[in-house]
Amino acid sequence: QVIDTLVAAAAAEAFTLTEPEKPYAVLMSYGESCVNYTLRFWVKVDDYWTGLFTVNQKIKASFDAAGVQMSYPHLNVHLDK
Repeated sequence: QVIDTLVAAAAAEAFTLTEPEKPYAVLMSYGESCVNYTLRFWVKVDDYWTGLFTVNQKIKASFDAAGVQMSYPHLNVHLDK
């Protein structure tokens, strides 16, 4: 669901190109408190920063709409009497 949501966020933007390749996302690694993904999509050189910022901002809203929860570091503290 995460990969589909990331790809959809990039593909929905008008500046995203489908050539030489459509947007894609992959699972890159597992961290201590996270799962790391990479999203790649093509834009014209002049649209690079707009594409980066717009899609990054859209990802959170897309995750919320899809019910995907982002992970954050957690610390559990247990106190003994």
